[in-house]
Amino acid sequence: MRDTKIKKSKSFRSNASFGKRIEFYIIGLMLKEGLDVYIPMVDDDAIDVVVKKPNDSFVEVQIKA
Repeated sequence: MRDTKIKKSKSFRSNASFGKRIEFYIIGLMLKEGLDVYIPMVDDDAIDVVVKKPNDSFVEVQIKA
């Protein structure tokens, strides 16, 4: 029974790290395209990235993997 809990923990950890890797991959692509990309220090309201548009307005982006 105890091994099952450990496996679930590892599975969650693996899924969480996969999602974070995809976020950074997408952010890298955005930077390559020349976008001004800002990463919030705190993960509030499920906002992963804030992108500055050419008209100086901002767009909040949530990246799902």
